[in-house]
Amino acid sequence: MLSADQMTKEGFENNGMDGVVLHEVSHEWFGNSVSPKTWSDLWLNEGHAVFYQDAWIAARGLQSQIERAWVRDHANGIGSTEDFIATASKVARTELGPFLRSWLYGTKLPAMPGHPDWKAAA
Repeated sequence: MLSADQMTKEGFENNGMDGVVLHEVSHEWFGNSVSPKTWSDLWLNEGHAVFYQDAWIAARGLQSQIERAWVRDHANGIGSTEDFIATASKVARTELGPFLRSWLYGTKLPAMPGHPDWKAAA
């Protein structure tokens, strides 16, 4: 749950939750408004919400700097997870290996950066 100060323009800029809020609001249009006919159609709810969230993030230039570098550096070739970690770390100007490896290979949900109080559900 976000506090009132986290729901301001400045709060969103600091916590990066604007994309998540946009994702959830998108469900109001592509979920609550149009219900999937069967469970296999559920992707229609998530697909639209993820699309708009990603478009928002790309427009703000947050995620696209890493993605563009990945494609630029590996186009028409091959790439590994370690190559991606190296590219992401280079663009972010910080070592992301431990963080990404814990998400990709860990058996437990790792701590959320910037939110040490968040715990995985048991």
